[in-house]
Amino acid sequence: MRQKTTAAHVPDDRVGWAARRAAVTMAAAAIHACDGGTGAHSDDVVHLCDAIADELGVHGDERAELLAAAQLHDIGKVAISHDVLNKPGPLDDREWGLIRQHTVTGERIIQSVPELDGVGRLVRHCHERWDGGGYPDGLSGKQIPLGSRIVFCADAFHASRSDRPYRRGRNAQAALDEIGSSSGSQFDPEVVGALLRAAERLNITVRAGADGLTATLRSRRLVALLLMPTVAGDERDERSTTMALDSDCLVASR
Repeated sequence: MRQKTTAAHVPDDRVGWAARRAAVTMAAAAIHACDGGTGAHSDDVVHLCDAIADELGVHGDERAELLAAAQLHDIGKVAISHDVLNKPGPLDDREWGLIRQHTVTGERIIQSVPELDGVGRLVRHCHERWDGGGYPDGLSGKQIPLGSRIVFCADAFHASRSDRPYRRGRNAQAALDEIGSSSGSQFDPEVVGALLRAAERLNITVRAGADGLTATLRSRRLVALLLMPTVAGDERDERSTTMALDSDCLVASR
């Protein structure tokens, strides 16, 4: 059977992927334009999710949707005022209510592009906790999509590494230890294990002096994020920070 093509004779699945890539690129550019810090944060979360996906063997469409969700996980914050996002002190109940809606808003924005329906679902659930104490739906365990569990872990790790108005970002080992201490409560133990393995694998490679390790932006950022005492800026000299405050016993991105 011949594969159905469009008028331009491009297979439908290729057209769909092209539309998805274009939509994600445009949305990511909008995030950077709105808030460079959040945009740089999202870029780093993509690199971390990519490394975790390597360890978990996530490939194909599932990996593509994961990385798109990582890039767009904070897009719902466009509906929240900068006064709330950048507040230097604790949020009040009304403000936390607004924050807890950002994943729902993000899902709604993303699903305006039909080709990104699956990505929207991952974004909706990227603040669900393994123990069921997250938001917006209180899902637990493997009720939470794997992509959402990966984004949540990577997002929280990056939040822990990043500077706050009231404290410096934690060093790589302290941030990894903090994530590990919430394995099985806040985070999926398998995802935490994958993050720790990615860090250890990278550390071994660096110690071995592998040629070309920092040849790509992804490699340079992973070295900075997973091994360095502080997180240096990316190649545009933007600081990879996120608008997050401490939540529960662990820093979790708003």
